[in-house]
Amino acid sequence: IDEVLAKKFIDKIASYTYHNVNIINEQGRIIAASKDLHRVGDFHEVAWKMLQKDSNESCVTQTDDYLGVQPGVNLILTCKGKKSALSV
Repeated sequence: IDEVLAKKFIDKIASYTYHNVNIINEQGRIIAASKDLHRVGDFHEVAWKMLQKDSNESCVTQTDDYLGVQPGVNLILTCKGKKSALSV
């Protein structure tokens, strides 16, 4: 998913939830965020690992072991055959 589409998607989601929602690209970089905009560009280790291993979901409660990760749920998005991750 490209950054423009990711931002539009995040803008829509943000109107339905108070949670921070991020979209992470295949390189593990946050490309869009609904609330913590300073995280855009940061590396998200759990999402990156999911994208590398073809894992579809992950729930993180302990973040000390992962770079750039906060507690939450991570899911894989597929758009036109290209994968990204969604972190809530």
